[in-house]
Amino acid sequence: MHLRASLHPLSSLQLLAVACTCALAHAQATLSVGPGGYVQIRDAIAAANPGDRIVVQPGTYAHLVVDKEVTIEAQFAGTVAIAYDPQFAEPGCPGFLCSDDATRIQLPVPGRANLIGLDFLDNTFSTPQGSASHRVVVQQGLATFDRCTFAGKREAALSVRFGAEAILQDCLVTATGADAVGMLVAGGRVSAIDSVFVGSSQPTLVPRAAVALQLGVLHGSNLTLEGGGNGGLAMLPQGWFWLSDSTLTANGCPVGAGGIGTLDRCQLVGGAGCPGYPGDWLVGVHRPTPLRAGATFTVDYRTEPNEFVAVFASPFPRQNMSALIDTVSWLDAGGLFLADVVVADTQGNATAGWSIPSGTVGLSLWLQGVSGFTFPLHASPAVGGVVN
Repeated sequence: MHLRASLHPLSSLQLLAVACTCALAHAQATLSVGPGGYVQIRDAIAAANPGDRIVVQPGTYAHLVVDKEVTIEAQFAGTVAIAYDPQFAEPGCPGFLCSDDATRIQLPVPGRANLIGLDFLDNTFSTPQGSASHRVVVQQGLATFDRCTFAGKREAALSVRFGAEAILQDCLVTATGADAVGMLVAGGRVSAIDSVFVGSSQPTLVPRAAVALQLGVLHGSNLTLEGGGNGGLAMLPQGWFWLSDSTLTANGCPVGAGGIGTLDRCQLVGGAGCPGYPGDWLVGVHRPTPLRAGATFTVDYRTEPNEFVAVFASPFPRQNMSALIDTVSWLDAGGLFLADVVVADTQGNATAGWSIPSGTVGLSLWLQGVSGFTFPLHASPAVGGVVN
């Protein structure tokens, strides 16, 4: 049984009214890609203004560069594929010094882009001068991925580079080549929930991990990390991490040494002799369904038994570190407000819910649960997204 506190700071309509007031400050147009609209997603990006929504009809489209604050959404999740297309390559590509083979998110700081329901393929293309292998790189700014799949043969299916940020919800990230990891966080920061990361099963002398941190940050809940063959780790944590309610699997020890992090309510499946990481208290989060206009949106939290969870909300995400919490803050402080307070049951489960009004498609709402009575407080990863 999930308990709810007597304090309800905002009703459902009030919650969305606050979010809508902030979001509507940005004019929004909807652009269509596919029959009757733009031929390529990259064409729609070129024509879009910041804040616009790009809806993509089923089909396969060329790799692209996201350099504007836009939402790119599949009309139907799982029907839109993005692959490397040599006809859009820069001069000299593919080639030894060319890095044009990736879909790149390269936004003006502090820019944000949302990508929803897209499948990023791992196709390759070769010439005498070199080869290209499609993957996704978050180079600059903050990218949110919702119900997306990633596959990559080279470096990583998904890379988050220095200073960049990514939020993943209900995603599948798979390394398909001997030289690739599932997700590489190299100096970047990632929040991930309800997602699966898989290391490469291709034969290799250097086992590849499902997730590799290189001075990066991973804040996750309800994740599955599966190490690749030949002893690949579920996670190579040469950085900082907080993982709750997750399963990490490998032939040997699932978690490597060299990181600074916390595991709570996690299952480690594999060999013995794992490095000792503390099992401190973390706030977990699960999103049963995406945000949908005219439906009820619920969020399930996991914390200590009988603890309060204060749910904060903002129309926009933005990563920042705070001495007040022990993990990462993922909400833009400029639009921050208290959305609800719930109380966990004797098993540590708490659920918050709101009715999402009709007419809010394309607007965004982000939530983060905070628990504890002394500083630093405990905070969940980010949850929410764009209303569809």
